[in-house]
Amino acid sequence: LPRLRNDWGEEVVQKSIVDPLVQVNLHIPDWTHPPFALKTGSTPSLATTLPPEEPVAPSRVITARTSAVQNNGFNPIWRETLKLPFDVVGGKEMLDLVFLEILVLEDDYDEKDDEPIAVYCTPLSCIEKGYEPVLGYRHLPLHDSQLSQYLFSTLFVQVQIRDEE
Repeated sequence: LPRLRNDWGEEVVQKSIVDPLVQVNLHIPDWTHPPFALKTGSTPSLATTLPPEEPVAPSRVITARTSAVQNNGFNPIWRETLKLPFDVVGGKEMLDLVFLEILVLEDDYDEKDDEPIAVYCTPLSCIEKGYEPVLGYRHLPLHDSQLSQYLFSTLFVQVQIRDEE
């Protein structure tokens, strides 16, 4: 992982050893609001825009966190399984509207004052199709808060999307 930086982009030497953790967020549309839900008496159609008088459809965020790895910001290993149950209407075609956000955070992360160490964000459909179909293993490139990619910093994950039975 890269070293923490201050507001001017300089490395913070006194915090050179971090205790990282991973937070996984799923951003899911609220399927009960337009354009996904039909109004009474309406017929199904592909709605591309909302009428100007209606607000943007709200979304839900489902979050899970790993535990922090103490004193190992260079090559942390979590070996944890996170399960995030969610619903999708319309089948796998709608996974384009569900976003996976992965944040690498410092153990004492304060959402108001701190920035994440690294970020990765993509539609869930891209993870599901993937470039490495063998058991869902992937190296996800990590980015800073301005979405500039960190060289040589990746997160090795296994992603499985399963129907609940």
